[in-house]
Amino acid sequence: MPERKAKSLAASLFARLAVKAPSMELPARSLSGGNQQKLLFARAASTQPKVMILDEPTHGVDIGSRAETHDFIRQLAADGVAVWVISSELDEIVAVATRVVVVRDGTIQAEIASGEDPTQILAAALGVQATKTQENR
Repeated sequence: MPERKAKSLAASLFARLAVKAPSMELPARSLSGGNQQKLLFARAASTQPKVMILDEPTHGVDIGSRAETHDFIRQLAADGVAVWVISSELDEIVAVATRVVVVRDGTIQAEIASGEDPTQILAAALGVQATKTQENR
């Protein structure tokens, strides 16, 4: 890729991911963990993938970077990229998923559409029957 085109793509991805850095010329290691993680997403997205598999994509990042990463994941999906998110955090799954497949002990336990009660996800992950609360009866 010509240098000019690469710089243009980098600037676009920096803006899209809200990477906070004084310059695109700085080494990634000099940035915060959240911004380093966003750079990894930018590099992966620059290849125009059809599928991205993200394992714990916001582990160890601050809440602001977490929200920006979730926005980016949703945008990738809206752009037609199939995004698989593997996460141990229920709130993250609920924030980005349109469909949740719960796997426990190597077996699919449940497939749950977005908008369903998140306790179904947790119950399937724990291998217990989800019960209705007193309010829902």
